Amino acid sequence: MPRSDRFDNIEAFGTPEAALRRIQEKYLRFFAPGGAVLDLGCGLGLFLELLQSHGFQPYGLDLDPDHAGRAGTRVGCDVACANALQYLAGKSGVFDGIFASHVIEHMCPGEAEQLIALSHAALKPGGALVLITPNCIARQVMTEAFWLDTTHVRPFPLALLRKMMERSGFDVIAAGEDPDTRGRQSPVDALVRRVRRLFIGRSLDQFEHAAGAVYIVGRK
Repeated sequence: MPRSDRFDNIEAFGTPEAALRRIQEKYLRFFAPGGAVLDLGCGLGLFLELLQSHGFQPYGLDLDPDHAGRAGTRVGCDVACANALQYLAGKSGVFDGIFASHVIEHMCPGEAEQLIALSHAALKPGGALVLITPNCIARQVMTEAFWLDTTHVRPFPLALLRKMMERSGFDVIAAGEDPDTRGRQSPVDALVRRVRRLFIGRSLDQFEHAAGAVYIVGRK
């Protein structure tokens, strides 16, 4: 989709690249060392660069031709410009890992199910699929930030993603809130929050202070 019709993560939400690097780097641990890892929706290529610098074989895909070109230049490898479902169709046992950060919320449920099923087929035995998506129980996400991107279709709760993964044959090995997408608090802020929680309850407190993103990891 043309860049004029969408928000880039950095441009829309002001996330510095150093912060994105910290957020994404920890997910490398789910992939076999030196393996072939596909980054779906690779954007400007930050995760591809992380893969390359840690000894993985990086493969990129992005629907935006400008992003695909810039990512390919960044890591010095070919980055495909294509629809993810079309790209994955027919691939069997090709990758050791697939990483899809903030991709699935751009799909309707049927497409999301297809993406997960095609990813399962495209992975080698023991390969991992990592999905990251906005946290639909976070107030700051669902009341405004999610809807700033006009290409977002719907949020996907973790419980739903777990069922989708299990239906496609994955074993879910990890899931939860991404701690690096939670706003940082000073000691005074933390104290105020503890006191405030006594009055508003744990559920409202979680809604107010939940992390901005969640992740789920499936093993084939």
